[in-house]
Amino acid sequence: EESELLTPLQQTVSDQGFEVTITSSYFDGGAFGLTFEVTGGEIEGEYMGEGVSYPVLYELFNGDPQVSETIELAYLTKTDTGYTGHITAPYPYDLDEAATVALKFLSIGKKEGDWSFEVPIEQLPYQTLELAEQRTNEEKNVRLDFTTALVGAVSTTINSPAPFFHEMN
Repeated sequence: EESELLTPLQQTVSDQGFEVTITSSYFDGGAFGLTFEVTGGEIEGEYMGEGVSYPVLYELFNGDPQVSETIELAYLTKTDTGYTGHITAPYPYDLDEAATVALKFLSIGKKEGDWSFEVPIEQLPYQTLELAEQRTNEEKNVRLDFTTALVGAVSTTINSPAPFFHEMN
């Protein structure tokens, strides 16, 4: 935030007595991130320990079957006014200067609900490095190919053709 890399947002959805507000987002080449707040009540569920509290289950990209791991957990931190959390994930589609991420919170603690968003993500500058690198592990009979790296202000993403690992012949 201090580096002015986040786009401030104020998107709020209410359900099941909780308000979820997306407060900021970023997108710097291959990864995006967002921050959010949860207010409206005490969360029931498993407390994870000091500094990190309750789990939140969310789904990205409308559960697109072409994207691996679209359903994930984030963890909330208790604040004076409610809870805060953040999500960081790879962006699996062609890069656009401005795009949106379909995000749906499925549960907050033990409370199931529907908190759905289309989060705008604004493209930050990034650099594409051509790698054309290959690594092998003969003991495991595996080869790993790296094609490019997207180096952004916040994150670095290394790309590889599918499948990521190749069985050596």
